[in-house]
Amino acid sequence: MSDNIAGEIAFLEGVEIVNNSRTTAYIQAGFGPENLRVLSGCTCPENLVVGLIGCDPVTGSYSTPVNDPAPWYDPAYPESSEFAGFYTVDFNGIGSTYTREVFPVIGGGGILGRLRAAPRTLSWRGFLFGRTCCGVGYGLRWLTETLAGARCGAECSGEQLDMMICCPQKEIEDAIATIPEECTPEPCCWQQWIDLPGTSGNFISTPDSAALSITGDIDIRVKVAMDDWTPAANSHFITKWSGTTSSWQFRLTPASNLEVLTSSNGTDVEAQDASTVVTGVLDGATKWVRVTVDVDNGAAGHDTKFYTSDDGTTWTQLGTTVTVAQVLTIFDGTAAVEIGAVGGSSTLAGNVYYAEIRNGIDGPVVGRFDANAVEATGPQTPTTVPSNTGETWTINGNDWEWGGVGSGIEACPEELCWYYGGFEYGGCEYAGAADIVPTEAEVIASFSDTAFRSFFNVGLVEGPLVLSERQSSCGCGCSTIMEIEFSLVAGNPHFYREPIVLADCVGFPESTDCPWVESNDPADCAEEECPDPVPCTTDPNCPTPTLPVIVTTSEECVCTPINPVETCVAVPASTWGRDFQGVPIFQVFSGSQPIYSTQIRIIQNSVGLTCDVLAEDPCLACTTIGIRFIPANSTLTIDGVNRRITIECPGGEVQPGEPFLTGGFEWPVFSCSDYCVCARVDGLTASEDACFSMSVVPREM
Repeated sequence: MSDNIAGEIAFLEGVEIVNNSRTTAYIQAGFGPENLRVLSGCTCPENLVVGLIGCDPVTGSYSTPVNDPAPWYDPAYPESSEFAGFYTVDFNGIGSTYTREVFPVIGGGGILGRLRAAPRTLSWRGFLFGRTCCGVGYGLRWLTETLAGARCGAECSGEQLDMMICCPQKEIEDAIATIPEECTPEPCCWQQWIDLPGTSGNFISTPDSAALSITGDIDIRVKVAMDDWTPAANSHFITKWSGTTSSWQFRLTPASNLEVLTSSNGTDVEAQDASTVVTGVLDGATKWVRVTVDVDNGAAGHDTKFYTSDDGTTWTQLGTTVTVAQVLTIFDGTAAVEIGAVGGSSTLAGNVYYAEIRNGIDGPVVGRFDANAVEATGPQTPTTVPSNTGETWTINGNDWEWGGVGSGIEACPEELCWYYGGFEYGGCEYAGAADIVPTEAEVIASFSDTAFRSFFNVGLVEGPLVLSERQSSCGCGCSTIMEIEFSLVAGNPHFYREPIVLADCVGFPESTDCPWVESNDPADCAEEECPDPVPCTTDPNCPTPTLPVIVTTSEECVCTPINPVETCVAVPASTWGRDFQGVPIFQVFSGSQPIYSTQIRIIQNSVGLTCDVLAEDPCLACTTIGIRFIPANSTLTIDGVNRRITIECPGGEVQPGEPFLTGGFEWPVFSCSDYCVCARVDGLTASEDACFSMSVVPREM
């Protein structure tokens, strides 16, 4: 038998087709041939498998095809409960598919052709096991139908295959061993912050989401060092408040009181409660601040409590409880959550370390900003911070800076720092760390992206072919063991990891100019051409002959944006790894109004400049994707993985999106260096709720 773990678990369009751990468990439970015994196995341990594919490894061990249930079990076919599954003993197909043709030349040697990636063939050989021959026969027919097409309409485009390529048993065991039993706050370890200047446009934000739409009790905590703890005007720690979509604000008053505001209709302030005493914090000092709002205290009113802390673990109530004879309902608004600003207007001057939002008092954390969640590599790099609660935070503006850059975690005692979810957090240096110490189940699940890879445009080539059949005993009776083999081909031969979201519906800047439009003729608004670079080998005394003029056609429906506004996303090379590649997926949502003349510019950033600086030069873009029109309330998707362009119209109808693109187009692939991706729309016509999203899918060969 092969001891190769690769291929022993596989899902075709979400349907499990191979799982050696499941089949082994069923045979041991008596669902295999009568006299078959399992002495030992070469499979990935069952508790890790069920955790990696999304089950609870403590209580979710495989029991029976009916109870779990197995993917093939169907109550309409009783014999399906007698099938134990497919056990693979030989898998092939993980090697490179690169190939190159060499053309011999008369003088000797050869000329190299283009290196290309050929389709990838994935082949399995193994055994179908069952308690009865009817069960095995059913299993063969079920597997045949599943391989032939688990998804309707996929005959030409193929399907997605998710497959285990390794079992990270050692890595998981090492990670579990480092989970601390108790978190002790320490003033060491990796400590970074965002230095906000308090000037216009400099703040931190994340879009609204279902998790952040809290309408009941709320608990907000922030770690901050204010330049002035008695500011000249209200200074906002964190808010979800903008126009008619407002929910709440948590801020510091000029008198140094903590204050919270809530709205029940999205526009008006329903409650405005302030601490009964001032904070008394010295200017520049770091402090944890907290507010809890019990919207209904059971006595026809609401209770608001304010707290401060030095470590984020032990809280001291600031003053007395503020009780008001008014039951609150917090408005479920669509405003973004902003740190250091309200409604996009910056107000906070100081250092922001951490902020969290809890659904309910001491409830689960539904939003978390942590400056330690990513390693800063420059004063304004990166410009986004991921969160282990799912959202991505964007640092807006041009005058903010990272603080603590280069302090690193190396100077800390090793036992105080632990690994979780792809980020290294300083060992309990910040409050709330005890709340995110991972369980064993969470640690196992975090390695799913290590264990699995995805293939696209996958289809059946051959099989399942029956190689042999074996009777259950003495050579008599029908077969309860059937040896088979089958092959799939991946038209897209690359290994793909999970998408990494870099922008989640990021809005466009508000248009501030109002140019006078004198002409609607597309010829009057042609984009300025960038001059071609002059090669260093050009001889000024022998100019290159002028090439003949090539007649080109113009697209009358396309015009350069009259008043362009742009949002840019930093794409660090670390997203896909130094030696591999990244494939982008772009989405543009039009919002309540149609969008015209959209551009997505891809700029290579090999010198470490900020995206705002690079975006100023229109000639730096190595690729520009033009989108002439997106209807209202529609989303155009450019999927580089499946190489599909689609547009989803209101109501969920999906249509081909190629007719909406203009100019030349090549599927972009990131490699080698950092990039900036800038999405540009016409600020005069784009709606306020228009937004741009992008993710990068790392790929390997």
